[in-house]
Amino acid sequence: MENKEKKPDILLVPPITSPYFVDNRKDFLPVGLLTLVSSLRENQFTADIYKPTILLLEENDYLGCAEDILMNDPKIIGFSTWCHSFPSVIVLAEKIKAINPSIPIVLGGPQASILHKETLERYPFIDYVLRNEADHNIILLLKNLLRKNRSFPELQDITGLTYRNARNMVIANPSQQAVPDLNFLPIPAYEKIQFDEYLSIDVGRGCPFNCTFCSTNQFFSRLYRVKSVKRIIEEMDYCYDLFNATWFGLSHDMLTLDKNFVLELCKGLSEHNNKTGRKYTWNCSARTDCISKELLTAMSESGCVGIFFGIESGSERIQKQIKKKLKINQAHEIINNSCSVGIRTSVSYMAGFPDETKAELKKTMESIFITASMGAKPQMTLLSILPGTPLYSEYKDKLKYDGLLSGFTGIGTKKFLEKFIKNDPEFYSSFFYLPVKELSRPLMTFTSNLVNLVHFFVPTLMVVKESTDRGIEEILELIDVDIISKKEQNDLVSRRYALEFLVNIIKKVVADNANKLPGYISDIMQLDMTKAFMAIKMTLLNQKKSLSDEFNDGSGDIDPADSIEILPVWKILSLNYSLLEKTINFKAFNNQKLKSKIGKNKYLVIGLSENESDVSKLSDNLSFVLENLSNMRVSEYLQMCRKRYDEKTSWEILDDIREIGVIRIMENTEIHV
Repeated sequence: MENKEKKPDILLVPPITSPYFVDNRKDFLPVGLLTLVSSLRENQFTADIYKPTILLLEENDYLGCAEDILMNDPKIIGFSTWCHSFPSVIVLAEKIKAINPSIPIVLGGPQASILHKETLERYPFIDYVLRNEADHNIILLLKNLLRKNRSFPELQDITGLTYRNARNMVIANPSQQAVPDLNFLPIPAYEKIQFDEYLSIDVGRGCPFNCTFCSTNQFFSRLYRVKSVKRIIEEMDYCYDLFNATWFGLSHDMLTLDKNFVLELCKGLSEHNNKTGRKYTWNCSARTDCISKELLTAMSESGCVGIFFGIESGSERIQKQIKKKLKINQAHEIINNSCSVGIRTSVSYMAGFPDETKAELKKTMESIFITASMGAKPQMTLLSILPGTPLYSEYKDKLKYDGLLSGFTGIGTKKFLEKFIKNDPEFYSSFFYLPVKELSRPLMTFTSNLVNLVHFFVPTLMVVKESTDRGIEEILELIDVDIISKKEQNDLVSRRYALEFLVNIIKKVVADNANKLPGYISDIMQLDMTKAFMAIKMTLLNQKKSLSDEFNDGSGDIDPADSIEILPVWKILSLNYSLLEKTINFKAFNNQKLKSKIGKNKYLVIGLSENESDVSKLSDNLSFVLENLSNMRVSEYLQMCRKRYDEKTSWEILDDIREIGVIRIMENTEIHV
């Protein structure tokens, strides 16, 4: 499907630190880059986007990645920068310049936009920074660098550009205006995406709010814009024609600011679906104070299946301090309404705000378990102090470094990167943390690990809430931050320890309330625990493989001499009740008749990523094969199946279990038992 250009005028590199960022999606591409590709093509430039294939773990990996980028033979290389990717960009750029000193390197994106002058002053191998929205000035820069016609603009005339002049002085030109009407931009180059089933489309930009921890409003000049309903549906149709795509993420930080626009969008989508016979479904982001129950109902009826809310803190004082200014009870009511109309609702929290107290962290934990018991999926990051934010201006001199994972830095800091990160908090502030007097670093890390496991237990928490008077309160009493603080030790930061801690508490509350809970609670709890454990196992497996490994892609011919290796990321559960996992979440399970068929209900649980597991009911064929499978030759597998299936069926089942991710095929290798 993708039309790959030869020798592109510019090769755009997405923000990469490792292939495990963004839930292990190797096809992740920011929609902004897709728009730039289309704009460049409209202006007769050839452009391509680099697809990461190398796992960046050691310094030699960066050299390999630099060589891989240059294999595309670009005339110019443009890096998109986020806070988490900035150290990797710097290392890659330096290695690229060491190989090819003459190739221009351009940075864009939020991190480089904020630190534009500092970047050029510090790193001589970076040539240009295009600040903020680069839809127009990237065209002017390429006209200058490639000199394709006589009327190319001079560097000093390109707004939003930071560069070095002939005397090697860093010059920052005046900022360019944000794109006022996004409808005039070309349709993004969606064909560059390696489509699976979900696709993000560009519907708007900008957030007018001024939360003190967020850099988004500065990057988009706080100018809120949305594309027209007609244009949004046109882009959906474009992707439908390309991929038969019907599930879309509407990319905008604050879609529902204009409620009349959202109602118009809902009406347009409903009419379009009825007219075409298609059923487009979609996700979006919003604030709880910029939405209503009536709007949520209209969104659900028009195909909205997911929404993301940022709550950040359960403390009213911190809400004011960070200028989020949400009313917690009102936020809970909106989240409950969202779950009630069948929208899959995610809620984001943070820990580690300046002067946050244990009592305030406890308030946040209360909000987390309240929203989870409503059917929402909570998540937590630790506060990162981002350049360009009010918190950065106030606290950049108070930051500390310990090398631990923060909320925005991928899978952690690699040792060889630390040599320039740990001594430079002003430049790499997102890798640092702000000490908080009452909240130790191990306590905050453990709390974050625990919260990011809670979403696996949403079905159990919902049953506990609806069947007991104070089951959720009992859980919160056992997770009290004072109790956790007394248990602080080295393994407190471990995700596995956090899961065991959470499981033991839920088990205790379920046991104490056994006479009030329905009979299927044990099945639901067992299923939830298995989902969480399989996700952790998938994380461990991911750390041993790179993007270029042919894991579970369902491709390639299989030879009887090949080996079957079982991946340790799945488990079969035999449950008493027939549970439909997709309806257990998000409140609909109460409308299901849960039937008891002891020994007849077998489910396959597979870890997909650090934050996701899949559950499916097993057919008799798959159940037989998986229960008798071991590390073996393909020929031995065929022998095992011979008495039950014909050869064609045996091969089909083998293809199925490889595609769903429970095994991988090793070519003519020794079997590791």
